[in-house]
Amino acid sequence: AEIQRVLKQEGDSILAKIPKGARVIPLCIEGQELSSAQLAARVADFSQQSSHLVFVIGGSYGLSPRVKAAGDLQLSFGKMTLPHQLARLVLLEQIYRACAINNHSKIINKNTAVRSVSSRLPLLFFADKRSDAEHSIRCRFF
Repeated sequence: AEIQRVLKQEGDSILAKIPKGARVIPLCIEGQELSSAQLAARVADFSQQSSHLVFVIGGSYGLSPRVKAAGDLQLSFGKMTLPHQLARLVLLEQIYRACAINNHSKIINKNTAVRSVSSRLPLLFFADKRSDAEHSIRCRFF
């Protein structure tokens, strides 16, 4: 009962913070496993449909069914359990890679590993139609 209460409370808080009209991608173990190129294609498609793309990583108990149901795509990094901070890092690296693939970057392609993602984190960019910059990202962790 306590776990269900926590999931509901966290889910309500998450759903309240998602901008109206946003495309939502919750990360959950039962989600689809995509290659970097497939994720890049989905990011490009969603970017054409909305100015907001929201990735959701759950707490220690996972995500509420309501948050998962609100998703346009449920994404999984596989059957392994990852610590929350590591899941964030993997997600940020994949967003960076998706943007680089979509921008045909010479720095990275779908088969190239990012050698020092930590030095690139402040430079991550993601399409936001409301921004003056061609591509920008805003990361909000709560």
